[in-house]
Amino acid sequence: MANVPAEQSSGQRLWTKEFVFLFIARMINTMTYYLLATTLVIVVYDVYQAEPWLAGVVIGIYAFGKLAGRLLITRYIDIVGRKRMMVIISLCVLVVVVSYFFPVSIWVFMFVRFMHGVCMGVFANTISAVGISMIPKERYSEGLNYYSLSITIAAALGPLIGMNVLLIDSAPYYKLFGVALAIVITVFLIVSFLKIPEVELTEKQRNELTRGIHINQFIEPKSVPMALVMGLVVSLCYIAVPSFLTPFSEQYDMVEFAAWYFAVYTVVLVIIRPIVGRIMDRRGDNVIAYPAFFVFIAALVVLSLSTNPILLYLSAVLMAFGQGCLSSVGQVVITRNVPPHRLPMALSTYLIITDIGNTIGVPIMGAFVPYVGYGGTFIISAGVVLLMFVAYYLVRKAQDKHALSETEATESESDSTE
Repeated sequence: MANVPAEQSSGQRLWTKEFVFLFIARMINTMTYYLLATTLVIVVYDVYQAEPWLAGVVIGIYAFGKLAGRLLITRYIDIVGRKRMMVIISLCVLVVVVSYFFPVSIWVFMFVRFMHGVCMGVFANTISAVGISMIPKERYSEGLNYYSLSITIAAALGPLIGMNVLLIDSAPYYKLFGVALAIVITVFLIVSFLKIPEVELTEKQRNELTRGIHINQFIEPKSVPMALVMGLVVSLCYIAVPSFLTPFSEQYDMVEFAAWYFAVYTVVLVIIRPIVGRIMDRRGDNVIAYPAFFVFIAALVVLSLSTNPILLYLSAVLMAFGQGCLSSVGQVVITRNVPPHRLPMALSTYLIITDIGNTIGVPIMGAFVPYVGYGGTFIISAGVVLLMFVAYYLVRKAQDKHALSETEATESESDSTE
């Protein structure tokens, strides 16, 4: 099928055929990550007889691959062409997953995991940029909230499928990789036959992305302040929850209840995100952002006090309204006014900072556990959220002031021309 220009739609229709299939492709492709992330450590132990530290390196090297892909390849997305890039990278992912079936050595497997991360990082940026470019301007926040649900659903289904496959006695690893292979084949077929909007680069824009080495070829500098705030608030401030929830719940004999914490979080998020998006379109981002910061703080405080299932699940509900909504706000404010050819870099900036927050968050927050316990660590996370709220307020105030001065300058220039 022919490609179409990547200008953001001015109509009201959101759920076009292309948007629906992109949602599905993004969701099931992300499922591959979660499916393997929660099960590969067992494969590394059983198949490669790796020591725990080496197993950790094998699992963690995927994140470095994603970072490398986003930094080094993202700028070529619109030069190569968005559809061509998606087809090439999804084919590369397919080859990588096939290689999982042939165990050679732990070092080869480590390289395969790194390359899987590279491919997934580039594919995630590309399919995100393509889907966002299809959202009508009048429904931008709503559409982006819907599109974000593809990741939320994948995060819930991926581990569930992976752990159930491992329960099968006969050849569980081959069945696990078989599920992953079926997913990536489906993604390859979807992106091969879809109409993918393309950005027609001017010569100046092409030179900007290819000539020399400049920081704006890897990230979007204008997005850095807000990406730092929102990326860290949804990762660094949140990472203590999935990392320490199980040992925290063991203290109060609530492990069986804690297992459903993220299920409650996901269900609430699926329900509220479209509503949140409509509110943001009609009344602005801050109507959601400011309350969400304080609800996030409340969720962490309630979690620290959770000695029974009622408080535990209340924290999960509050977490969806807090951290879950802030995740959407971050993507909206960072991508809303970015020129089409800079959208992949803006997304990359936000996602890189989020990945860094997830990576450094566990050792940073874990350092407090011996001194204040798990509950105290959640309280410290809440304090960091409060600091991020102050940072958000200052950055947003500066951005609004800059936007106002640009508008006044434009109006003044228009008046003088008349």
